[in-house]
Amino acid sequence: MAVSALDVSAPWAVLPHQYLALVGVFVAACVLYKFATHTDIPYIKGIPEIPGAIPVAGHLFKLGEDHATTCEKWWREYGWSVFQIRLGNTRAVVFNSFEDCRNVLVKHQSAVIDRPKLYTFHGVISSTQGFTIGSSPWDDSCKNKRKAAGTALSRPALRNYYPMFDLESFCIVRDMQKDSKAGEFEISVRPYIQRYALNTTLTLCYGIRMDEVYDTLLREILHVGSAISLLRSASENYQDYIPALRYLPNNEKNKRSKELRARRDAYLNHLLDKVREMIKNGTDKPCISAAILKDQETKLTGVEVSSICLSLVSGGFETIPGTLTSCLGSLATSEGQIFQERAYADIKRHYPNINDAWENSYQEEKVPYLRAMIQEAGRYYTVSAMSLPRKTVTEVNWNGAVIPPKTMILINAQAGNHDTDHFGPTGDKFDPERWLEPITAENYMGPFVEKPLHGAAHLSFGAGARACSGQYIAVRLLYAALIRIISSYRIVASESEPPNTDYVDYNQFKTALVAIPRDFKVKLIPRDRGMTEECLASAYDRTKQHYKEDVKGFEGAMEEGDIPAMTQLLHKAYYSTTGISGLLYNDPPSQASLEKITQTRLRAFREDPCAHHIKATDAETGELIACARWNIYKHARSDEDVERSVPIPEDELIPEFNVPVHTALFGPLRRARKDIMGTRPHAYLATLVTDPDHGRRGAGGLLVQWGLERADERGLDTYLESSPMGKGLYEKNGFETVKDVPFDLAGFGGEGAFSHACMIRRPGPSPRKIVAA
Repeated sequence: MAVSALDVSAPWAVLPHQYLALVGVFVAACVLYKFATHTDIPYIKGIPEIPGAIPVAGHLFKLGEDHATTCEKWWREYGWSVFQIRLGNTRAVVFNSFEDCRNVLVKHQSAVIDRPKLYTFHGVISSTQGFTIGSSPWDDSCKNKRKAAGTALSRPALRNYYPMFDLESFCIVRDMQKDSKAGEFEISVRPYIQRYALNTTLTLCYGIRMDEVYDTLLREILHVGSAISLLRSASENYQDYIPALRYLPNNEKNKRSKELRARRDAYLNHLLDKVREMIKNGTDKPCISAAILKDQETKLTGVEVSSICLSLVSGGFETIPGTLTSCLGSLATSEGQIFQERAYADIKRHYPNINDAWENSYQEEKVPYLRAMIQEAGRYYTVSAMSLPRKTVTEVNWNGAVIPPKTMILINAQAGNHDTDHFGPTGDKFDPERWLEPITAENYMGPFVEKPLHGAAHLSFGAGARACSGQYIAVRLLYAALIRIISSYRIVASESEPPNTDYVDYNQFKTALVAIPRDFKVKLIPRDRGMTEECLASAYDRTKQHYKEDVKGFEGAMEEGDIPAMTQLLHKAYYSTTGISGLLYNDPPSQASLEKITQTRLRAFREDPCAHHIKATDAETGELIACARWNIYKHARSDEDVERSVPIPEDELIPEFNVPVHTALFGPLRRARKDIMGTRPHAYLATLVTDPDHGRRGAGGLLVQWGLERADERGLDTYLESSPMGKGLYEKNGFETVKDVPFDLAGFGGEGAFSHACMIRRPGPSPRKIVAA
């Protein structure tokens, strides 16, 4: 039977097109898969890869928030100390054991001397001030910066900073003594240590310091630096490894990075301008920036100068507080009491007179037990769990495998520092005595002898050609603080807010590049009150002229001598013969009445533990331009205490007041506060006044910020009463009106009506930037 051409050819005319479509889909899928799994460096033969990588992201999601702990678990699970992973489009080789980490950093130090550039930190945040020394790629500029910083931070240079060590470690004990009421109240130690570390770097870089623990500039530097640390972490910033994420609309990472860059630029420029001004006036102090700015022959550019200062400011303020705060937490535990007592015994052995220990603590490190304690704090609390990434510049031959140039190298310092193969079965325990010769019944309380060290004791300072330039000064800072704190107090953990001493979980932000210890409190039990007071007095005499010109123009705590000026400022700002003020007064206040107001405020200053008086001064004259009183109720108040706060006390009334108007205006506000806040803990802005001649300079905003930061740290609501004039400012900073309290001026011979807004701000996750009027 004949078959027509049409019948035979019809199916074959269609099939090739179907095949072509299938082939096209297959090819497209292959290309897409290749693109989705492509990395900058191909798979490295001879080094195992952790299974479970997915297209595009690689191991990023599998790593979770805590990369160091995850890699440590993979090491134990698979038995590979060295393995490769994919971070999006970037291939990285991870080193975990202590020996492997040290070998790659030391034996191959020339090959792993470079740093990779990351989009967010290098391309966005650092586009104005340059890279920090630690994050800089290896080039001539980086060599120049490391040389300059190395000279400034070397062992021989330490003697230039003796006055600074003396002053700053004195201020820790001075303020702990004051704020704990000589051990009566429990305190959080971290704010004192933060100021200690930051003032040290500010003095080194700019020759200036801040005396207050809660100085606004200090808090701004700490807050911005910590926020940038979060953005530098791979677990927090996927766009560094998945480039497509950079181009998403409304990119919050880029927006946040630019905001933090602007805030950082503002305070760095302010500090450098301050140095230029001091050089011009002939009042500059010995510091890195002044030395470079005055040296016409310097080979460093302006950006390199900024980079050095930025490196010191941002490098020390997180790592040193993290290490020292956590060390004090371990010492405060029941297990840590014996460590404290042995350290104290060793201090007394070398300095029978504790005053001698204070006078020499910043010049020498001769107490073996303290040195062992510092070694262990650096090892156990690995504040940079994953060291800054390295990049190979040449091939690295690793046990027969060839790691090519431009490969990212990740050092898991946390894993290496707790490697039980190197540190023994107690590698996961805090034990300063691992660095000492065995302690027996014969030398139970000393003398103690350090074991000889061979190479790096731990990985927290890095190793090899790019080890931390500031490690010598860091150790001296830790030593000076510990010898003075331990010789003054026995440190006991709070029962209600004890320290977390787990070497992983002590860090409250696992995604941060540098650990931020969880908050805790301690009780400081004086060892010898008289001796501590004597040491403090001697230290005050030695240091009272050191770096006397502090940063002005930022808020700080008021002193008793400021209260009369506060009274005058209130009178200047609020007394008037017109408007509501005109109704409140029958006559101008006499000098005797102003003195009565001053005495009332002095009693509150001296006797009310909840009252905090804060001031802002003019940067040029030191003149008081604004002040505030914050009442911070950390605990619930009794019903009786709240009821007592409702009536207007007699000692707040003066003969010149129109008492009926005063009562009608302020009585309902007091009752409203009682009804709204009740007995619960909260922060209350009781007084805020700005000199009318210095309005719109942001001074009031600084004083508001102080209280909001305290409230946020303690998780407290903030309450205030606002006039219509100030309401807009408070709304911009998170306050909401919960009640309006009207006042009819016409009922007292005035015109119109007036209303106060009762406002509340809920605590934020972190201190917020205040919007100035």
